[in-house]
Amino acid sequence: MASFDEKEIEATFDKLVELGIIRYSHSAAIPLTDNGFQFEFRVCPAFKGKPFTLEDKVPTSSNSEPETFGPTSDINKSHPDQIIGYINGTHILALNIFPVYRPQFLVLTVDSSLSQDDPLSLGDIAAAWSALKQFESPMFVIYNCTTRGGCSRRHKHLQVIPRPQPLNNEEGFQLFPDVEEGGVRVPFVHFLNRFEAGGRQTSPEEIHRTYCDLLGRCREVLGVSENVPCPHNVVMVKEWILVIPRRASIYKGLMVNTTGMLGMPALPDPSPLDVWRLEGPAKVLGEFGVPPSSKIKCMSLIPISQHNTFSFSRLKQVSFPAGGCLRNTAIGMPYSRPRPLSFSTLELEHRLQ
Repeated sequence: MASFDEKEIEATFDKLVELGIIRYSHSAAIPLTDNGFQFEFRVCPAFKGKPFTLEDKVPTSSNSEPETFGPTSDINKSHPDQIIGYINGTHILALNIFPVYRPQFLVLTVDSSLSQDDPLSLGDIAAAWSALKQFESPMFVIYNCTTRGGCSRRHKHLQVIPRPQPLNNEEGFQLFPDVEEGGVRVPFVHFLNRFEAGGRQTSPEEIHRTYCDLLGRCREVLGVSENVPCPHNVVMVKEWILVIPRRASIYKGLMVNTTGMLGMPALPDPSPLDVWRLEGPAKVLGEFGVPPSSKIKCMSLIPISQHNTFSFSRLKQVSFPAGGCLRNTAIGMPYSRPRPLSFSTLELEHRLQ
């Protein structure tokens, strides 16, 4: 599989920034650790024109209707060079015109009638997996499902973002699943599955089956039936997939999408930082998601298939671990990396107040 020409993409990105098409300026990281969870806030003044809700419109310099990515799309196609290419004939890889990072991408469905309220399809997973494989630089993929999950546009799309990498040591900011087990306290319930052999042999079909199972766990946590959109966030890298159930899109005037739940909130101006600090960032994320609680009952489930077909046998009822996390390790067993074919998942029995 051919890789993307990242230098050419960066040159296009810089050109569109200079033309005012992409609203980007460098933002300094504001590090903060709260209750054992790392945060890296960024203030992005260019976000002042960014839509944060489905009702928000993107300002344009023309009185005519802007071109979009399809007849029913609500995402503007701002410049022909915004499009990098097509993936599998089903998705468009395009530069995000409101990036936090240089560069940042959208993976949009060619069918613009598909909705952000829908779960990821096999085609979505395959396109995201292909994008991850074609970038030589470390990247991660996110999906904001429903408005409660932080979506601001209806047209179904994922995003591809540069993956945080510590410089020369492990003290810099990392995505929390990349931190060694026991080194982080996650303030919300989440479901994490690590791929066998670091994902080198993993297929989109296997990832999609895994995702559907983790989404089922989210539905159980939230009490959401199969025929109702389930608010959740998805994060995918080459080595693992993470799914986070979401309860709220707004708390005390604050809003986050998937990156915010990872501890990477982007703000249009510094004023929301005061609210984050006053409330406590870890507590805020718990309000957006489902806070872990010792009162939550769990069932430990062990897969009996060795090919991620997710047939489970029940073991015993256990208390919910700190951090509210499904980890790739059996209950009562020490964690080591990697542990292929030896992991447990948690089925939560929880009714929200």
